[in-house]
Amino acid sequence: MAATSQGATVSFGGYISSLLSIKIDASAGGTTDCTSTTSTILGSGANARILKELDCTSVEPAKVSITFLGAAPFSISQIGVKNTLSVSATGCSLSALAYLSKFDTTASVGEMIKGSAEFQLTGG
Repeated sequence: MAATSQGATVSFGGYISSLLSIKIDASAGGTTDCTSTTSTILGSGANARILKELDCTSVEPAKVSITFLGAAPFSISQIGVKNTLSVSATGCSLSALAYLSKFDTTASVGEMIKGSAEFQLTGG
């Protein structure tokens, strides 16, 4: 089942209660220097500098973090378990194999119980 929040949905092998927020963190991995004699030169004379050029050689698998109302519906035995993570929100869509990397539940007197979870995409 999927949870929804302002049009965003997320599911990971089961139900997550009312979705409060979602964050997808994707980044480049390694780079290699490809600066050459034809690279852009900034300034002139004693103040001349070559604008370094890089090529991206790898991409890190994304991390997806969510917060939701209610206690986390996971157990410690589910950390590291792979399943399909599906996310759909305005401007982004994702369906990939991921594992549950961490979760928590926060409860305070006079406030609603909130949970959070982080998923690591496997990259494959």
